[in-house]
Amino acid sequence: MELEEEVPSLLWGLDPVFSAFTRMYIKDIQEMKESKQVPGIFFYNRHPIRQVDVLGTVVLTKERDACHTYGVDDGTGIINCTCWKNPVAEQKSLSDKINDPICDAQISRMLELPHLYREIYDKTFQLPEERQSDQDSAAMLGSITVLSEKIMDFLSGNKIQNFYQQELETVDSLVSLIRQCGSRTTSEQMDFKAGLNAKLIRSSFTEAIKVLQEKGALFQKSKDPNDVYCVTKEDKELYRVTLEIIKGDCKRPKYAEKGCHLRHILSCVQQNYSCFVTEAVIHYLLDLMESNSDVVTAMEEYYTVF
Repeated sequence: MELEEEVPSLLWGLDPVFSAFTRMYIKDIQEMKESKQVPGIFFYNRHPIRQVDVLGTVVLTKERDACHTYGVDDGTGIINCTCWKNPVAEQKSLSDKINDPICDAQISRMLELPHLYREIYDKTFQLPEERQSDQDSAAMLGSITVLSEKIMDFLSGNKIQNFYQQELETVDSLVSLIRQCGSRTTSEQMDFKAGLNAKLIRSSFTEAIKVLQEKGALFQKSKDPNDVYCVTKEDKELYRVTLEIIKGDCKRPKYAEKGCHLRHILSCVQQNYSCFVTEAVIHYLLDLMESNSDVVTAMEEYYTVF
């Protein structure tokens, strides 16, 4: 782990894992990276770890003058553990390795570790301000989703075929949604008595429109982000051209049995209508055609006419 990814050492105490004997798989212990700030401290998912608790089968023993070295295998890897000699307690502790009902302990450990990983270790440690930032982002994402839905309702309800983003930004019912979001977002300091922050309005509409473009509900006929947006289901000419392509090609022997593949339809539409029509737009349009009973799915992503 690089230094810039580490939590500052003064804040390690905020993570309860730091003060615990962390029960982990040996494989993960061996793969942890040592801190660049304090030697002897390691990181797992930004959790600072200084002491671990391992359980496994002793597969190797070595005796030295001051200690015993044991190779412990938990099924994921083997790690060397050092036990410093204590003349008084040595015999008793060595006997407890021998007599402990290891099978029951291993079963208990096997049941416990997945829970610890799922609930603690595999959740990246975050500082309080980072958690707040994530909550704000989630709230904003939810608001953008709602705004995109309301934009689509507005366009459909008013049968709008083309529009510029600036025009949407003057619709009070849509702007009011951003006002409600902004009032809950602590990271945005705005004076609502003086009016909404224009930058927030612009960015919110930009993101909401992007959501609709990814769904294929909207598209543009040029690379210019300020160009007019076309509403897919209101574009009668696009609908007509696409349907004629499918009808015409399905009469040809090559497509008569299976129908036309979505990407073939896309290629033909790009050549005959606009090269900026995307696959998402064609998918959206074909779903609309199928709901109108103009086309039918012959097999996955293949379409034909009745």
